[in-house]
Amino acid sequence: MTILNAALAFALSMLVFSTIVSAMVEAFQQLLQLRRAGMWSLIERLFDEVLLNRYRSSLSGGQEARLAFIEAMVKNRGVSQGWLSGLRYKWIGYRMVTSMTAVQFAERLAPTSVGKAVEEEAWASAGGSEDPEKKAEEHIDLTVDRLARAFDTFGDDLREHFRGRARVFSVLMAISLAVIGNIDTGRVFMGFVSDPELAAQWTSRSEEIIRQFKAVQSKGEEANLEGAETDWEQAAKDFKAISRRLLEAADDGMPIGGHYFPYCHKDNGGTFRDTLCKRLDEDIRETCSNGVCGFWDYFLAAETETRLRWIVMVLLAGILIGLGGPFWYDRVLDLTRASQMARALKGVLRSRRKEEEDKKEPPPPEPEPGRAPEPKTPGEAFRMARALLPPE
Repeated sequence: MTILNAALAFALSMLVFSTIVSAMVEAFQQLLQLRRAGMWSLIERLFDEVLLNRYRSSLSGGQEARLAFIEAMVKNRGVSQGWLSGLRYKWIGYRMVTSMTAVQFAERLAPTSVGKAVEEEAWASAGGSEDPEKKAEEHIDLTVDRLARAFDTFGDDLREHFRGRARVFSVLMAISLAVIGNIDTGRVFMGFVSDPELAAQWTSRSEEIIRQFKAVQSKGEEANLEGAETDWEQAAKDFKAISRRLLEAADDGMPIGGHYFPYCHKDNGGTFRDTLCKRLDEDIRETCSNGVCGFWDYFLAAETETRLRWIVMVLLAGILIGLGGPFWYDRVLDLTRASQMARALKGVLRSRRKEEEDKKEPPPPEPEPGRAPEPKTPGEAFRMARALLPPE
């Protein structure tokens, strides 16, 4: 149970760190307006690879007409353009939508030059038919449906690209978090193993940690809504909450942060939490600048094996955190079920052991001093009675 509880606490800690990284990645993507830039790129590719090839004869105006079409498609119609109308939409993020359904795509397509070309083509193909209007409507439905499917296909490719890029950002930020937060995988896990109370403290917060994870996930999904804008005030609150949670993890006794090798910060009382830091400080204190040692002093003073181990464990922590919140959420659920089954099994075994002990016959009472034991069989009773008879 100790190892299982430690594993569950470790998975919960990875879920917390993954949630922090997810919030950081979301803030980074919103800061660089990557979703809006992706929408611009999607419409741009659709125009160049599909629409221009089909309606080249109807689309005149060159690059200017191309930009006008893209801007008309991605324009956030709920925002007044004002004096910014002369600037490119691609660099003014809030004036662009971040997502678009197939129905919205068709609606925005209608008033554009491409929409006009679609309608002209439909009426031209309907000429000479018995019911030109019905024929033109069927042609428009078929054409717009094909264009909408092409839009969805490009959108699926873009979403896959976006997810891949987010994974790369997650790993890079996770490694940065592991280095800055001094998250040593081996030290964290062994800390939970050696301190069952710390592990129990983390497992008792599982509901709170899962709730925070789901809140961050839902915010990421809400950011995909059309016209969604960055709420910088909320982003600042989220970042403060994240920083506070990381500090709380260190204050709760988790062996991370600046108090451990190679940062080796002292407590308020001027003592080291990490025995390795204390040993290194005694060896190099006189050689440090002004008697104050820093990161590189402690890092270079340690043995090569210790330095390599720290680098490997921190990189491993970054990779594990970079696996993402959904991965660790599933692991937490798996370990929670395993822990519940282990507790139930332990209870069953304990009750069966008690039943078996209750079924056992009590041992015979010890004979009183100076008194012969009671006979247990007829033969033993006969022999004891014969032994008490006087000799003949």
